[in-house]
Amino acid sequence: GHAIEKVAGYGVYSHGAAVAEGMRFAARLAQRVAGVPEEFVLRQTELLDALGLGPILGEIDTDGLRLAMSSDKKSRGGTPRFVLATAPGRFTVTPVSEAILTEELRAWACDRG
Repeated sequence: GHAIEKVAGYGVYSHGAAVAEGMRFAARLAQRVAGVPEEFVLRQTELLDALGLGPILGEIDTDGLRLAMSSDKKSRGGTPRFVLATAPGRFTVTPVSEAILTEELRAWACDRG
């Protein structure tokens, strides 16, 4: 979410909308790298939608996002780490390779429209 704010420009999206979109992306990432079931991802998406935090629309520079994520405070040695929900109330902090991150960002961007 913070990377979205940084790349899109602060104030373009509300902080809550950017963080919710980050949660959507992180859920997809958790499915790929932590084996989170699709049902969990769908449940989180439904909850965000029910709270009025639907997906943000518009183009976002995925290369810029990747660079912003690599310089995030959770990154170590330029490798981004993500806090990934693995079940309600449970999480893991997981490093994600640049290749997987790039692939997932592009898929996320395509799925958003």
